[in-house]
Amino acid sequence: MNEPQRLSASAEHHENGGVASGTLSAFLRTRIADWRKKRLLRLALRMAEEPILMLEVSQSPGSFWPVLMEHNNRIIVATSPATDSLLAAHRKLPSGMNQRIKTLPGPVDYAELRAGSVDCILISEVPSSSCNAANIRLLGQLSRVTRDTVILFARVGSRSSLSGAIPPCTCSADQHALMPDSTSAKALEQEFQRVGFSQIKHYNFTPGVAGVRVYILRK
Repeated sequence: MNEPQRLSASAEHHENGGVASGTLSAFLRTRIADWRKKRLLRLALRMAEEPILMLEVSQSPGSFWPVLMEHNNRIIVATSPATDSLLAAHRKLPSGMNQRIKTLPGPVDYAELRAGSVDCILISEVPSSSCNAANIRLLGQLSRVTRDTVILFARVGSRSSLSGAIPPCTCSADQHALMPDSTSAKALEQEFQRVGFSQIKHYNFTPGVAGVRVYILRK
């Protein structure tokens, strides 16, 4: 083989190796992030005194159900704007689990839910941008539904995550009328108080570092 051919083969091998390495790295980052979020949820459930009847609101239904079902007596009412994904996730459940997870397909008028009808609400969606305004609006709409606690995932600060840079907020000025600094931990915790909750505890995705955070709140 002449020299140009050797150089071409070497470059192609290096490029393929780089693609494989990048794919593996992305896979590992995703696995680590999923493991850590489930770990945080277990800690949050413990701090919320292991609620029995829960309402889960999620864009990605099913991802946390195995963790929630670790408590033998827990019942979950799950709702999601992604109705098809919600029903598909429920169909995949083993027969023993589908009796304990009730689906409430969206769109749901939260005003129609009975006050104090659940022990705890789980708002498990981590904001895709550096903005918590949507989760705060959801917390305000659901505040009357829980009789005790809320577990809420949020994003504090604008640091990059394991999956890369965090895109900026795309909300309008009107959507930020009550919460102009949507990434500030102080502003976020003031919003909790405004809608009637106090903070029991919070856990950071990376201890001691701003970023994804799970809050445990009590009425």
